[in-house]
Amino acid sequence: MGVLRATTARITGGTSKERWRRFREVYRDHLALKADTIYALPNALIDAICSEPGLESFFSPDDVRFERDLACGSGFFLGSSFSIASGIELTLKRTMIGPDLSTRLDKDRHAIEKMKQDAIMDRWGYAGWLVTDTGFRLERDAFRKRWEPTVKELGFLPSGALTRAQEGRRVREPYREFYSAYVRLLDRWGLQEMPTWDTVVPLHPYHCGPGSDLPPNITSAGFVFWEPCYRLNEDKNRLQLIAGMFLEQAVPNHLRGWLCERPRRWGPDRFARLWEIYLYFELALKTRYADRIEGNVHRLDRAMARFFCQNLVVANQDAQTTMTDSVTDARQMMNRRLST
Repeated sequence: MGVLRATTARITGGTSKERWRRFREVYRDHLALKADTIYALPNALIDAICSEPGLESFFSPDDVRFERDLACGSGFFLGSSFSIASGIELTLKRTMIGPDLSTRLDKDRHAIEKMKQDAIMDRWGYAGWLVTDTGFRLERDAFRKRWEPTVKELGFLPSGALTRAQEGRRVREPYREFYSAYVRLLDRWGLQEMPTWDTVVPLHPYHCGPGSDLPPNITSAGFVFWEPCYRLNEDKNRLQLIAGMFLEQAVPNHLRGWLCERPRRWGPDRFARLWEIYLYFELALKTRYADRIEGNVHRLDRAMARFFCQNLVVANQDAQTTMTDSVTDARQMMNRRLST
């Protein structure tokens, strides 16, 4: 068991390409390297799986070494490492404890902090909904079929900020049509970028004041609402009223499933959990260990629950049981949505 729980990764440091070169040299015969994308499991989740009763032999010692070395980032895509910040952001959101508020200033600061933290949950909840939405997946697959050779030639899917800026400049002729099509896909679905074909990073809210501008070409991804500074202290419910009007009159059809038709009790928090299960279960475990999952699904749910519980303020047995139920519900919802 000492080898299984060793956490020292041998492939660290250097550039993204250098890490990939070292990884490929060490694991040149591993079947996972046949794919364009390899998704990583966090070290703490590897520990949880190895220590779950009944899963002690789920990973072989060679598997653990592979997973530890892969866990230095989110994985590799087209020979470069990539990273998705959702795990860190959601952990901060779920461990936030409200202070003992006694003054209006404290309450105002707490309200602003809560708004920021709720935006994180909304962001990654939307990601969980989106990657399992049939409409988005069909459009993404059509885009991939058309442009995958170009993406392989570039070696990456561009970041949204770079892509939107590039579109306003002179892009080399072979890539102009690709850049324009990519920006349209990102803006239609409210995305900052797609780190890989299977993952998304939704846009975060922009709060612009005097002297600042929205990023170029981003306005088609949302609604722009402008007020002069002198009105900041008046009619404070107007944003809620305007949002309600937009929901009644201007919801894009392709986003109705998220904005208007979500299943009861499935808010951003539950879809954010689905997003995490999608990353770790669907993209990583299922891809590399599908033959071992059958008969071990509930044990894997418990291991994931322990992994998530490590970030809770109170992580007792009741909390772990509740978390296991949450993981199971998210996995089952994910499977239903992916099967439609």
